[in-house]
Amino acid sequence: MGTKVVYELALKIKHNDDLPNPKAVIISAGRAPNFKEKKPIYHLDEKGFIKGLRSYGGTPKEVLENKDLMRMFLPMLRADFSIDEEYQDFHREKIDSPILSLMGTNDKQIELDELLEWRNYTNKEFYIEYIRGGHMFIIDNSEEVILKVKDFINGL
Repeated sequence: MGTKVVYELALKIKHNDDLPNPKAVIISAGRAPNFKEKKPIYHLDEKGFIKGLRSYGGTPKEVLENKDLMRMFLPMLRADFSIDEEYQDFHREKIDSPILSLMGTNDKQIELDELLEWRNYTNKEFYIEYIRGGHMFIIDNSEEVILKVKDFINGL
Protein backbone atom coordinates (compact mmCIF):
# COMPACT_ATOMS: atom_id res chain seq x y z
CA MET A 1 0.00 0.00 0.00
CA GLY A 2 2.84 2.40 0.78
CA THR A 3 4.62 2.03 -2.55
CA LYS A 4 2.58 4.78 -4.18
CA VAL A 5 3.39 7.09 -1.27
CA VAL A 6 7.08 6.26 -1.71
CA TYR A 7 6.88 7.05 -5.43
CA GLU A 8 5.09 10.37 -4.87
CA LEU A 9 7.57 11.32 -2.15
CA ALA A 10 10.53 10.49 -4.41
CA LEU A 11 9.04 12.75 -7.10
CA LYS A 12 8.56 15.59 -4.59
CA ILE A 13 12.18 15.24 -3.49
CA LYS A 14 13.36 15.15 -7.11
CA HIS A 15 11.66 18.49 -7.79
CA ASN A 16 12.91 20.16 -4.61
CA ASP A 17 16.39 21.59 -5.12
CA ASP A 18 16.86 21.95 -1.36
CA LEU A 19 16.67 18.21 -0.73
CA PRO A 20 19.28 15.60 -1.64
CA ASN A 21 18.18 12.81 -3.93
CA PRO A 22 17.52 9.53 -2.09
CA LYS A 23 20.41 7.09 -2.25
CA ALA A 24 17.87 4.42 -3.16
CA VAL A 25 14.16 3.63 -3.14
CA ILE A 26 13.03 0.32 -1.68
CA ILE A 27 9.68 -1.13 -2.67
CA SER A 28 8.16 -3.97 -0.66
CA ALA A 29 5.50 -6.18 -2.26
CA GLY A 30 4.00 -3.37 -4.27
CA ARG A 31 2.87 -3.14 -7.85
CA ALA A 32 4.12 -0.26 -9.99
CA PRO A 33 1.96 2.89 -9.97
CA ASN A 34 0.44 2.25 -13.39
CA PHE A 35 -1.22 -0.97 -12.19
CA LYS A 36 -4.55 -0.80 -10.40
CA GLU A 37 -5.68 -3.28 -7.78
CA LYS A 38 -7.33 -6.23 -9.54
CA LYS A 39 -9.66 -7.03 -6.65
CA PRO A 40 -10.37 -3.82 -4.72
CA ILE A 41 -11.86 -4.27 -1.28
CA TYR A 42 -12.41 -0.75 0.06
CA HIS A 43 -15.98 -0.61 -1.30
CA LEU A 44 -17.10 -3.96 0.14
CA ASP A 45 -19.45 -4.30 3.08
CA GLU A 46 -17.87 -4.85 6.49
CA LYS A 47 -17.82 -8.64 6.25
CA GLY A 48 -16.31 -8.59 2.75
CA PHE A 49 -13.76 -5.93 3.68
CA ILE A 50 -12.58 -7.92 6.69
CA LYS A 51 -12.36 -11.05 4.53
CA GLY A 52 -10.21 -9.05 2.11
CA LEU A 53 -7.95 -7.87 4.94
CA ARG A 54 -7.61 -11.47 6.09
CA SER A 55 -6.52 -12.52 2.57
CA TYR A 56 -3.55 -10.15 2.71
CA GLY A 57 -2.28 -11.72 5.91
CA GLY A 58 -0.33 -9.80 8.51
CA THR A 59 -3.30 -8.80 10.68
CA PRO A 60 -3.70 -11.06 13.71
CA LYS A 61 -7.04 -12.86 13.84
CA GLU A 62 -7.47 -11.56 17.41
CA VAL A 63 -7.59 -8.05 15.95
CA LEU A 64 -9.88 -8.98 13.06
CA GLU A 65 -12.29 -10.72 15.45
CA ASN A 66 -12.37 -7.90 18.02
CA LYS A 67 -15.51 -5.93 17.20
CA ASP A 68 -14.49 -2.89 19.27
CA LEU A 69 -11.07 -2.64 17.64
CA MET A 70 -12.51 -3.15 14.18
CA ARG A 71 -15.21 -0.53 14.78
CA MET A 72 -12.43 1.93 15.59
CA PHE A 73 -10.00 0.98 12.80
CA LEU A 74 -12.28 0.03 9.90
CA PRO A 75 -12.92 3.62 8.74
CA MET A 76 -9.17 4.36 8.68
CA LEU A 77 -8.31 1.09 6.96
CA ARG A 78 -11.06 1.55 4.41
CA ALA A 79 -9.81 5.09 3.68
CA ASP A 80 -6.24 3.81 3.25
CA PHE A 81 -7.38 1.08 0.89
CA SER A 82 -9.54 3.56 -1.02
CA ILE A 83 -6.57 5.85 -1.64
CA ASP A 84 -4.37 2.93 -2.68
CA GLU A 85 -6.94 1.22 -4.88
CA GLU A 86 -8.13 4.40 -6.61
CA TYR A 87 -4.68 5.93 -7.14
CA GLN A 88 -3.98 6.91 -10.72
CA ASP A 89 -0.48 7.51 -11.99
CA PHE A 90 -0.61 10.69 -14.02
CA HIS A 91 3.14 11.28 -13.85
CA ARG A 92 4.80 8.33 -15.53
CA GLU A 93 7.88 10.19 -14.45
CA LYS A 94 11.13 8.46 -13.60
CA ILE A 95 12.89 9.00 -10.32
CA ASP A 96 16.64 9.55 -10.09
CA SER A 97 17.41 6.77 -7.61
CA PRO A 98 18.04 3.06 -8.01
CA ILE A 99 15.06 0.93 -7.01
CA LEU A 100 15.16 -2.30 -5.04
CA SER A 101 11.90 -4.20 -5.30
CA LEU A 102 11.20 -6.99 -2.81
CA MET A 103 8.68 -9.76 -3.46
CA GLY A 104 7.52 -12.77 -1.48
CA THR A 105 8.11 -16.10 -3.17
CA ASN A 106 4.48 -17.06 -2.49
CA ASP A 107 2.81 -13.66 -2.87
CA LYS A 108 -0.72 -14.13 -4.20
CA GLN A 109 -1.60 -10.40 -4.14
CA ILE A 110 0.70 -9.15 -6.90
CA GLU A 111 2.09 -10.56 -10.12
CA LEU A 112 5.76 -10.51 -11.08
CA ASP A 113 5.12 -8.27 -14.11
CA GLU A 114 3.44 -5.70 -11.83
CA LEU A 115 6.58 -5.58 -9.72
CA LEU A 116 9.02 -5.63 -12.64
CA GLU A 117 7.30 -2.56 -14.10
CA TRP A 118 9.13 -0.49 -11.48
CA ARG A 119 12.19 -0.69 -13.76
CA ASN A 120 10.40 1.82 -16.00
CA TYR A 121 10.11 4.29 -13.11
CA THR A 122 13.82 4.91 -12.59
CA ASN A 123 16.66 6.51 -14.53
CA LYS A 124 19.04 4.35 -12.50
CA GLU A 125 19.41 0.65 -11.83
CA PHE A 126 16.53 -1.65 -10.93
CA TYR A 127 16.97 -4.69 -8.71
CA ILE A 128 14.58 -7.36 -7.52
CA GLU A 129 15.02 -9.67 -4.56
CA TYR A 130 12.80 -12.53 -3.48
CA ILE A 131 12.04 -13.20 0.16
CA ARG A 132 10.55 -16.45 1.47
CA GLY A 133 6.87 -16.00 2.22
CA GLY A 134 3.65 -14.46 1.02
CA HIS A 135 2.55 -10.85 0.68
CA MET A 136 3.48 -10.07 4.29
CA PHE A 137 6.95 -11.63 4.10
CA ILE A 138 8.28 -8.53 5.85
CA ILE A 139 6.57 -9.74 9.05
CA ASP A 140 7.36 -13.45 8.70
CA ASN A 141 10.97 -13.06 7.53
CA SER A 142 12.09 -9.70 8.84
CA GLU A 143 15.68 -10.85 9.41
CA GLU A 144 16.02 -11.92 5.77
CA VAL A 145 14.54 -8.59 4.67
CA ILE A 146 17.00 -6.67 6.84
CA LEU A 147 19.96 -8.62 5.44
CA LYS A 148 18.91 -8.11 1.81
CA VAL A 149 18.28 -4.39 2.31
CA LYS A 150 21.56 -3.97 4.19
CA ASP A 151 23.50 -5.80 1.44
CA PHE A 152 21.79 -3.68 -1.20
CA ILE A 153 22.59 -0.38 0.50
CA ASN A 154 26.18 -1.43 1.22
CA GLY A 155 26.58 -2.30 -2.47
CA LEU A 156 25.60 1.16 -3.69
